[in-house]
Parts: sequence; structure tokens; C-alpha cells
Amino acid sequence: MRHADLLIIMNQRLLSLNNQFELNALAKREPTTDVWARLGYDKFLRPEFINKRLATKAMMEKIQPDLIEHVNNTSFPFYVKPLI
Repeated sequence: MRHADLLIIMNQRLLSLNNQFELNALAKREPTTDVWARLGYDKFLRPEFINKRLATKAMMEKIQPDLIEHVNNTSFPFYVKPLI
């Protein structure tokens, strides 16, 4: 092998190693429940849908403690229907 070929192979291996470290840095971020915000998907939505998503999130966070009983009983929380 020529010297230039070895340098190309070494550079490719170093680049693949760098990519692995960048992915690991992303994986070590703080956990979140707002995946859309973390991944930046709001930029793909129109403003009215962003507002609807945030309103739905706020509603679900508000009623989440009450929903546990319905999950355990396998019943439907009919009081939530008007909120939607």
C-alpha cells in the first residue's frame, strides 16, 4: 500500500470514531418527556398546531394524576371528553 492510501484509511477510521463520540454526547442529555421540543420537530408544524400540541400537553399534565385510577380500573374518564 502506498503512504497516501494508508492516510486515507486512517482518516476514514478517525472520522468514524468521531461520529461515535458525537452520538454518545447526544445520548447523555438530560431525560425529557417533551420529545418534540428536544428533537426540534416544532419547526415542521404550523403555529396553530404548535399551540394545540402545547395546550394538549398542559391538559394532560393537569389531569394525569386522576387518570391513574382509570387506568387501574380499565374505565374511561368521561369527564375528560369536554376538555378535548
